[in-house]
Order: sequence, then structure tokens, then C-alpha cells
Amino acid sequence: MNNEHRIAEEAVRESEQRWRSLTEALPQLVWSATPDGACDYFSTQWTEYTGVAESELLGWRWMDVLHPDDRASTRQFWTDSVAGRRAYDVEYRVRRHDGAYGWFKTRGGPIRDSNGDIVKWFGTCTDITDGKRAEEALRESEQRWRSLTEALPQLVWSATPDGACDYFSPQWTEYTGVAESELLGWRWMDVLHPDDRQTTRQIWTDSVAGRRAYDVEYRVRRHDGTYGWFKTRGVPIRDSNGNIVKWFGSCTDINDRKRAEEALRESEQELRKARDELEMKVMERTAELQRTMAELTHMNRVATAGVLSASIAHEVNQPIAATVTNAQSALRFLDGRPPNLEEVRLALADIITDSDRAGRIIGRIRDLIKKAPPHQDRLDINEAIREVIVLTHGEAMKTGVSVKTELAEGLSLIQGDRVQLQQVILNLIINAVEAMSGVGVGSRELLIRTCNAEPDGVHVAVRDSGPGLAPTNLERLFEAFYTTKPSGLGMGLSICRSIIEAHGGRLWATANVPQGAIFQFTLTQEKLFK
Repeated sequence: MNNEHRIAEEAVRESEQRWRSLTEALPQLVWSATPDGACDYFSTQWTEYTGVAESELLGWRWMDVLHPDDRASTRQFWTDSVAGRRAYDVEYRVRRHDGAYGWFKTRGGPIRDSNGDIVKWFGTCTDITDGKRAEEALRESEQRWRSLTEALPQLVWSATPDGACDYFSPQWTEYTGVAESELLGWRWMDVLHPDDRQTTRQIWTDSVAGRRAYDVEYRVRRHDGTYGWFKTRGVPIRDSNGNIVKWFGSCTDINDRKRAEEALRESEQELRKARDELEMKVMERTAELQRTMAELTHMNRVATAGVLSASIAHEVNQPIAATVTNAQSALRFLDGRPPNLEEVRLALADIITDSDRAGRIIGRIRDLIKKAPPHQDRLDINEAIREVIVLTHGEAMKTGVSVKTELAEGLSLIQGDRVQLQQVILNLIINAVEAMSGVGVGSRELLIRTCNAEPDGVHVAVRDSGPGLAPTNLERLFEAFYTTKPSGLGMGLSICRSIIEAHGGRLWATANVPQGAIFQFTLTQEKLFK
């Protein structure tokens, strides 16, 4: 029996020795205690860490190396665990050999025999100082972040990786009048405008699923029930492995911008409406002015024809008189015995020629004075000038004016209204003839010249030897109702300039040397046929 007892004791010692060897190899601080909770073993790591011999730690004296603030709570935890025969799990600070304290997480559990009685307590203390420092740094960081967010004018929020919001800054609760706890998760969407909720939820859900930034504008209900516009931007925060650990975002008040945009839209609508109304009035006024200008242009042509009535009568009478003479000659030749048919044939041919000549003159007069809309023709400016010279020949002869021409050959055909351009030429010739009618001494010469103008334009000049123009009146000559004639209306030159400008050209006046005036106009390339 004594031998068996010795063998059993030896086995226990060997087991304890193996257990101690194992505990010495562990990185944790290991301890054991009797069933009543009094510690009876501390591993070498304990003594090395604390700098206290194992003998001074046994029993309940190990609590002397705990931080004073942790002793009472730790003793209570340990006493309750022993009394309740349940595992012991607590965190506390242990004084290191240099006097500093480190955090440890301690776990102790009971060892029971076959009858369920506690025969031993074993436990480990794991150093969690680094973790505690990280937690403390994180707390300090979060505290700084919260302090920063509370100083910002924006409404700031954060969310977990799955998109559920876990923080709202005080500005959120102050603006909405809703407690933070009632906004967490996905309930914050309850304070959005009903028309914005579905779209916002979809955009936010897509952003979380796609792990990309969140950017949207929506309206938030204020504590007084009104809604304000906000622009929200949310971005994911990732760890070193690229995993999203947090979402952070801010909501910026854009009410002023939205009001400005709305005011701008309303202003643009009003401006568009006013512009449309103005365009309509301009179109109506333009049409009215065009009708008035057409009436004035027609009146000017009729008035000019009146001035030329004697000249026109002379030009028409010439072919008529020639026709009568040729008809009488034909009759005489027919009365001959025998009739001279060859002479009759020649006389009839002359009659036809003179009749055509009279018809052309009358046709030109009719075209000149009739009221008709502008018509675009391809015309030879030299030919148009020659036709007008025929109509004014009598007037020039009556006033003793010598009409000469220098019409360049090979001019491009121009595109324009023949009657209107002939009206311009007619007005310039009549004005020159009237100006020279008052010249008492010297020759009265009128020169009409044409040439090419650059680039590919046509230039027409009407040069007279009259009294000339005062330099101060050169530009006023083309003003409506301005005239230097005692009986003039002041519309002729104004209408002429309007006609030339409508054809894409320019009309102006200069002094002639040694005396007189030159009225000239050009038609530009855009109005030419190549």
C-alpha cells in the first residue's frame, strides 16, 4: 500500500513537472489556484514580467501587482467565480518590473474530478497592451473626428460596410429635429422628401454594392416641416487589403444654389417670352417698314418719271414720228405706176423697227413706275445703265448736259432686281443733271463709269461738274427727309442707299476735282454669278 502511494505521488510529481515545463514554454503568464481560490503557482513569465518572486505572489497577494483602480473589481470577479464555481474572465492592468502597467486579458477555469468536485483552478494572462493602445488610439481618433464633424457646417454621417448608418453629427439632429437613434440604420431616409426616397435608396444601394463613391442631391425635412436641398457625397474607407471598413459622407446645404437656379430658369423663361414677343413685334414692324419702303420707293419712281415726262415724251415721239413718216412714204410708193414695192418693203421694215423701239421705251417706263415685289435677275449692269440713259436723254439735252460713258467690258453678271437698280442709276443721273442746271459758267459734263471692284465686284460711278457738296453734308445726304433741294422730299438718296445695301453693296459720295460730286456704289462678291 505504501509502495502504491509512493508510485501515485511520483506520477503526480512527474505530471506537474511536465505541466510546468509546458507552461514555461507558453507566451502567456500562467497560474493555478487551489479550490478556494488561493493561487499556488505562477509561471516564470509572471515573475519575470512583474519582477516579484513567486513566493510573494501566492495566495491572494498577487493582487498587489494589479493597478490600484483594478484591484477591487478584479477581486470581486474572482471571488464570485470561485463561489459560483464558474470560469473567470476579466481584463486588468499588471505592474511591470519597471513600474509601468500593461493590460492583460485573464481567463481562469476550474478542473474537476470524476465526482465533479473542483480540485484545481488554471488560468492564463494574455498581454493585450498593444490592442488596448490601438483601441485607445481609435477612441481618440474617433473623438477627434467627432469633434471635427461637429465643427463643420455640413451634416456629417458614417455607415458600416453594408451601408447601414451608425453615426449622425449633431447638425443632423438639430436640422431635422430627430434624435440620432431614430436615424440609424436605414431609417434616416424617413426624413427625405417622399419624391426623393426611392431614387436615393437605389443610388445608395448601388454604391454600396458597387463599392464606389455615393453622390446625390435630395431634400431633407427640417424640424419645422419645410424641406431643404442638400448635396450628399459618401466615400468608402478601406483597409490595407482593400476591404471597406467604413463609409463616411457629408451633406452640404445647396438651397441658395437651387433658389438661384430656379430664379435663373424663371428669368430665362421670362426672357425667352419677352424675346419672342419682341421678335414678333420686330417682324410686324419690319413688315410694316418694308411695306412703307415699298410705297416710298414706288412713289419715288413715279415722281422721277414725272420729272422725266418731257424727256420720255420726246423719246417716245421720235419712233412714232419716224413710223408716221415711213408709213406716208410707203403710201406714196404704192401710188406709183407701177408701185415701187421694194421701197414699200423697206419702209415697212423701218416701221417695224421704230414700233419695236417705241414698245421697248414704253415697256421700260411701265416697269419703272409699276408697283411690284423685288425680283432677282441676272443682269448686265452696263445694259441697265444704257437703258436709263435713253430715258434721261431728253432731260439732259434740255439742260445742256453732255452725257458720256466709260463702261468696262467683260463685267460679271450681277444678281439683283433690275428695276430697283435702274431706279438708283436714274436717281443719281437726275440729281446730277439738276445740280448742273444751275451752273452759269463752264461745261456741264456727266460721266458714268463702270469697272471691276475687288474682290470680283462691280463698281459704278456717276461724276458731275456741278457746284459740288459741302464736306459736312456728305453723310447726311443719305438720311431720310434730308434734302438740299428747295422742293425735295429727302427720300431719293435714302431709298437708293437702302436698295444698294439690300443687294449687299455700299453707296457713298465724294467730291469731284476740280468741281462737282461723285456718287458711286459697289456690289460685292456674295451677290455675283460666277
